[in-house]
Amino acid sequence: MADPVVMLEQGAIDTRTQMVLADGRLINANATSNSDLWWAMKAGQNNFGITTHITTKAYPMGAVWGGLRVWNASQLDAVSDAFAEYQREGQLDTKSSVIPDLVPTNGTLFITLIYFAPITTRPKAFDAFYRIPAVSDDSRAHPNFLDLISVGPPQVVPRFSYGFSSLYLDNSTTYRDVMRLCAKQGEKIKQVNGGTQVLIPQPISKSMVDYARQTGGRPQTLQPRAQLWMNMSWGWNLAKDDAFVYALIQETYEMVDRLAKSRGLYDPYIFLNDAFPAQKVMRSYGAESFRRMQAVSRKYDPTQMFQKQVPGGFKLD
Repeated sequence: MADPVVMLEQGAIDTRTQMVLADGRLINANATSNSDLWWAMKAGQNNFGITTHITTKAYPMGAVWGGLRVWNASQLDAVSDAFAEYQREGQLDTKSSVIPDLVPTNGTLFITLIYFAPITTRPKAFDAFYRIPAVSDDSRAHPNFLDLISVGPPQVVPRFSYGFSSLYLDNSTTYRDVMRLCAKQGEKIKQVNGGTQVLIPQPISKSMVDYARQTGGRPQTLQPRAQLWMNMSWGWNLAKDDAFVYALIQETYEMVDRLAKSRGLYDPYIFLNDAFPAQKVMRSYGAESFRRMQAVSRKYDPTQMFQKQVPGGFKLD
């Protein structure tokens, strides 16, 4: 599972890329050559061509600290409140990160805590989570990041899909109310074979947004404030249940959107990686960005092959 920090830095395709266009030409796209295409492709998925080469930034990764902390589902309210507290205080320490997998349908809440520094004791950044009594915790020093993330909850069903909603941080119980709403909806999937719900609330700090803006322009119009990217993941076994689950996914993210709107916390941005096929990802970047991406598509793909003949992905419609 990708860390939101890394995803926000996808704009770090700030060096060189090569792409094959619909007419077969191989071109460069970067800050000085075909810069409009370079801008659009950062969040445009398969709408412009086939990317064949990327030169991007790399970061040295040394020892890290962290591990998997586990609670039972009776602690869902406390863990939800801890996310809000972490965003207000702990996440100000930019070396900290969390990767949650909250699975109320099987009574288990997992969070992988990560601290990107060679420390040997618990960092204060995660105090909000440590105050909640846990079933287990294997946090420790690790020689590298790969060693830490090699342990995590497995995906145990063959069919998976997602829905996404985004909302801003406030000082009330909104995060708790969103988790309760999702968990209640999750009860409905238990009636299908292998039905599983995984909630992945991804806390995005203002500093993440600020950094992403500094690394070069991109189509997404993220607001510079703390926000929660709410990934609602759903798993099941049998194709005959697809229609039921898809309807449940859509119903749930629409309910979360309505709750956020009722409290003035709704964020229209949709994170591409976690979106349901019916969600309008490209339009969520804002009207101006959407028009610019359409113009780039018409310029580099005048026959609109990637819009009409390439299946999959989120199109510019």
